[in-house]
Amino acid sequence: MLKKILLLFNLLFIQNVYANWQTIFGHGIIDSPNQITRFKAAINTTSTIAIKFADSLPAEGSNFNGLIGSICKKILKKNVNRQNMYMGQELDIQTIHETISKLDLNDEIVLFGVSRGGAAMINYLAEYNPTQIKALILDETPADMPATLIKSLAKLGINPKYALSIFTKIFPAYPKTSLTPLEAIKNIKNKNLPIFIIHSFADSMVPYQQSCMLYQKFKKEGFTNVHLTILPKGQHSFLLQDVQISSMYLDAINDFYQKYDLPYNQTHTINATFDLAQFTPSDKKIEEIIQNYQTGIEKTYQQAYARNMLITATTSVTLVALFLKTYKYNMN
Repeated sequence: MLKKILLLFNLLFIQNVYANWQTIFGHGIIDSPNQITRFKAAINTTSTIAIKFADSLPAEGSNFNGLIGSICKKILKKNVNRQNMYMGQELDIQTIHETISKLDLNDEIVLFGVSRGGAAMINYLAEYNPTQIKALILDETPADMPATLIKSLAKLGINPKYALSIFTKIFPAYPKTSLTPLEAIKNIKNKNLPIFIIHSFADSMVPYQQSCMLYQKFKKEGFTNVHLTILPKGQHSFLLQDVQISSMYLDAINDFYQKYDLPYNQTHTINATFDLAQFTPSDKKIEEIIQNYQTGIEKTYQQAYARNMLITATTSVTLVALFLKTYKYNMN
């Protein structure tokens, strides 16, 4: 009974102390504001607002965009509005800005972005530099949206330098001239902003090296409170749903919250041996990870290109041989 009373007291105390705290949540593509339900265990402010990006609205009309939206709705049970997929740029940035502009100037804000949502939040901070932002959480966030294609392109034998061109064909709303989150970081003025970056080593949609690039760039631009946690496994945007790593996720983020006097879950008992720094690779290791990734991409591309050339040459020789054989047979 006493424990329940103490727990209730703690919860009331947190609500009082953190009365003006807000979490602004940004969801990924092919998802909606409802994605926040998967992250509630990691959000501890008394109030939360889930951004509704334009691509989470239904795609209407009988055009190509409407057709894709209709097919995806039937198969994925999600709204996919390709025409509104700004992929963290322009309207996505503006949507975050408009949401935060409506809040009280005394509110203290934690930005929590997942995948594209994180990319949009970096770009928003770089463009507007609001003073109410007290922390930035980046869950499996791309450093460069078009660059998320390069591994797949390399495997196909397509030169990674065409990633931007191909990306804008897939997502026509993405502006070719926009700054990537990696490039935009230099424009964020608050170098003391607490930043928590988390990623899965096994992420197949956004390579974990993208978070390493963000971490490295933040450090190089003079940010003093940046933390990177690479979890050993987990599916993209479903890290908290994996029972094998969810406690590690919560240990890491609550330790981060406590370190910077942010709202945290006092009912979550952090492992006594947990150390946030143990998940952060050294600067030398980060450089090595990025270099190995880039070298691996180039090697994969060269091998796939050679394979494609061999297949093309073999196919061409076979066709010529068949043609000559047929021609000779007809002549006889």
